Amino acid sequence: YSSVGISLYNANDCNITSNNISKNFWGINLYGSCDRNLFLDNNIVDNAQFGIFFWCKGRAYCNDNKVWSNYIANSDVGIFMSDPIHGYGFFKNNTIIGNMLINNFAGILVLAYMQWNDVSGNIVSCNNVVNNSIGIWIGAGGGWSNNSIFHNNFINNTEQAPSGGAIWHNGYPSGGNYWSNYNGTDVFSGLYQNETGSDGIGDTPYSDDTYPLMK
Repeated sequence: YSSVGISLYNANDCNITSNNISKNFWGINLYGSCDRNLFLDNNIVDNAQFGIFFWCKGRAYCNDNKVWSNYIANSDVGIFMSDPIHGYGFFKNNTIIGNMLINNFAGILVLAYMQWNDVSGNIVSCNNVVNNSIGIWIGAGGGWSNNSIFHNNFINNTEQAPSGGAIWHNGYPSGGNYWSNYNGTDVFSGLYQNETGSDGIGDTPYSDDTYPLMK
């Protein structure tokens, strides 16, 4: 194993696209302040610890990055966003969209324990999170606010999402996420799911997801 497949250090406006990144300790590492970078269509597999590691070490920023349409498999954590050592990271307005996160211990792990963290305005949408031990785990606290998780497919993860700390839907009628172990029914419709007729949204919440999708 190499230490890191691709490492960005205080790097902005980079395009990391269409790479095969495997057999590393970390697949991609964002170290220091890294803003407005694009990670697109990368195949990130069989890395020992993290597929993509947002590590804003020591009063640094990782803002406005795009993690789009990557295949991330067989790591401890597919996407990890935190400064677990110093607790001064700023992670704002990042988008994690259209990725396949499969056969990891955790698909996505976000830690915002420290009061000096600012984790806000991030969007996790349209991802397939499949066959992980944990689908997505949010360690919320500190400066955690206004993060949205919607239109994802959580399929056959041992624990789909064992913690809250986010907005788990995109309002009505857009809806929330699909959960493979949701056993609710769709008989009613409307903002409060009390109107006659089905609408593709479960009549009862799935944990913190107020509008779970039926398909």
